[in-house]
Amino acid sequence: MQEVQIPNSDGSVEVCRLFGDAVPAQTIAITYNCRLENAPECQDGVMLAGTKASMSWTDGKGRKTDSDEAGGLTVVEPELMLELQVSRPFAATEDRISYLLSVCHSQASHAPAYDVDLENLLPEGLTYEPGILRGSVRSRRLHIFQRPEPEVGKSIPSILVGIASRKILLRFNATSRAPPGAEIVNHAMVSWTSVAGMSPDERSGVGGVNDYVQSASASYKRHEPLSRKTADPDPVGVGEPLSYTLTYENTGSKAAHNITIRDELDPRVTFLSADPAPYEDKARTNTNADSIAWHIPELAPDGPHSIALRVLVSGTLPDGVLLQNRFSIECEELGPKNGTIFTSVQNGTRLDVNKTALQKAVRRGEEISYIIRVCNRGGRPATNVTVLDVFDTTVEPILATPSPAEDGIWRFSSLESGECIEIDLTVRVPQTDVKYESHQTVIGKGFVRKYQDYTTNRAPSLITNRVSVTSDQMQLSATAKVSVLAEDGTDLLCESTAAGNTKIMKICDFSPPTNP
Repeated sequence: MQEVQIPNSDGSVEVCRLFGDAVPAQTIAITYNCRLENAPECQDGVMLAGTKASMSWTDGKGRKTDSDEAGGLTVVEPELMLELQVSRPFAATEDRISYLLSVCHSQASHAPAYDVDLENLLPEGLTYEPGILRGSVRSRRLHIFQRPEPEVGKSIPSILVGIASRKILLRFNATSRAPPGAEIVNHAMVSWTSVAGMSPDERSGVGGVNDYVQSASASYKRHEPLSRKTADPDPVGVGEPLSYTLTYENTGSKAAHNITIRDELDPRVTFLSADPAPYEDKARTNTNADSIAWHIPELAPDGPHSIALRVLVSGTLPDGVLLQNRFSIECEELGPKNGTIFTSVQNGTRLDVNKTALQKAVRRGEEISYIIRVCNRGGRPATNVTVLDVFDTTVEPILATPSPAEDGIWRFSSLESGECIEIDLTVRVPQTDVKYESHQTVIGKGFVRKYQDYTTNRAPSLITNRVSVTSDQMQLSATAKVSVLAEDGTDLLCESTAAGNTKIMKICDFSPPTNP
């Protein structure tokens, strides 16, 4: 068989084949393939003209011919759609963001797509989370590149993907690390070819007559109300007030709406006050409230704001325990952001002194009994404890148990946690018998008169007693007061007179009555 191809001016090609003689009952079958040219006129839906086959031969009587035609061909092409969705329009630092990639044939697609390549180059501000790519897919590949692109030989997250008649869904997560106020745009691209495998005449996504490529993008904005908290003092002593300062701020570029700030107090503290007052306050009915909240309709990006809280630490906590305080902030645009701070409790040496007088009021000459009690309420021992008792007026010591040292000071080498010492002290209010003796002379010209009032009544008084306690760790004091009652005495009036040059002298001599 001989074959000759003759190009025509209209672009068609005439193929001639010479078979020679054919014997009776012989069948000649010709099979051949054609490739659709990657030409501009070959577009989806274009009808290509059919082909005509003609044959001629001679049978000894003359030349005869016969022909047949095949119908036209319609050009079909694949067309894919790509969608990229982001799980939230706003995100804060370290928030997880989910992306959903979907690839499917469009309604204008009429042929299979081959060698599908799906690529997503993550922008700065997003960090890919390995190991969480999900999707039910088959055939071909997906590349997710983390900017900057990995060096050759580094592991690139990938999965084989394919285009079937159904939609293919792929989901992956990334962590937001965008700067405040930034808008992060994530771009994805899908490309495909018209034939399977490598072919120099195939249509692909590298450009040319038709560009088999689609792109999609999705964006979110960094929008973050931040909150942070400090405690003062830290560490804090048991039984002492503790102040919290909660600072919150919108670091985004637009206002945040419907902000809720919630504070969960440690159950071992008692709520005292908050400024500004919370809108949801269990402390109004329960002084050991563990949750309070504030609502802010709108928060502009205008700098930091603060909330001040005061609580009272329990007085029975062991030394070194940590108070836990949790807080959170959320808004209409973002989910809750949580934080926790811990404050150390200091329960060291904590001495307590109390002095009690068993009599509230006495007369002169009567006894007063005192009890001095010194206790270590803290969690650590007190060392070199001294007790000194001082009266503001003269009293007569009667009894002291235990006895002080010669200098009047009680000394104890140590006082353990929870230990107390007790000192019993008895004194007497002194009684003074008064004898008045007066010698007076009145001298003058003319008439002179002089009056003098001698009264032995005793006015009431107050005996104040102060006890001072010192140790290597601290010092403190306490006082006790006892009233000394008033006493009636003798009233006596003396009068001296003189007239002219006469000299008169009068002597008054008396003693007050004895108290009953």
